[in-house]
Amino acid sequence: ARGGGGGGDGDPRRDEPDAGQGVSLLVRNIAYNCTKEVLREAFTPHGAVRDVYLPLDYVTKEPRGFAFIEMGDSRAADAAIAAVDGSTIEGRVVKVLQAAQKRKRPEQMRDIDPRTANGRGPPPDMRRGGGGYGGGYDGGGAGGGYPPAPGS
Repeated sequence: ARGGGGGGDGDPRRDEPDAGQGVSLLVRNIAYNCTKEVLREAFTPHGAVRDVYLPLDYVTKEPRGFAFIEMGDSRAADAAIAAVDGSTIEGRVVKVLQAAQKRKRPEQMRDIDPRTANGRGPPPDMRRGGGGYGGGYDGGGAGGGYPPAPGS
């Protein structure tokens, strides 16, 4: 289990995405400078908060403007949705709803390239080597990397 950031009870599972049977909430329209602590404070009055996750853009490492909050149980989740949905956090009106699925762990995201629509990596012409102007053939010299013309 990873340590740190888990909260006051010392339970090392607090920041583990699959620990227990918590209910995951999606919080949209959060400020890009919003912190985990601010979100935890907004949701804690409505029940146990097991985890707060602020996804970062894979390429820029900047926040993406949404978060996942894992509440301890469905009653806490329902209370949090009722109280926090439509409220203002850090100057932005947030939308809170039950997440369609649990968040993905970093190791699950590692192979997904966000620059493609289908998440299966870059198209063949953007993979290592090849493609572009004169980049595919190791002919060297002028002529854009094409083989010498017959008889030249």
